[in-house]
Amino acid sequence: MQIRIQYMSQIKSALGLRNDTLQLPPASRILDVLSALAARHGAPFTRLVQTEDGRWQRSLLVCVGNRQVVLEDETPLAEGDVVTLVTPISGG
Repeated sequence: MQIRIQYMSQIKSALGLRNDTLQLPPASRILDVLSALAARHGAPFTRLVQTEDGRWQRSLLVCVGNRQVVLEDETPLAEGDVVTLVTPISGG
């Protein structure tokens, strides 16, 4: 199945991409998306979304369509779903 990815904030800048697509097996979940993107983009992606010990950043915001989901969400994705990834931004 094909999933569309939207990158926001620092991820978009690091990858030089606003959008992407992934071909995934049916019934894939959010963690499958993140793993596939880490394999595709390597360090520019993983340094923003993983901790030093390889765990996914708890601060990563993930939406499927208009619904924010937790990383461990077990809901299978569907053909054509749009997954948006946002790293938190701070400033002052």
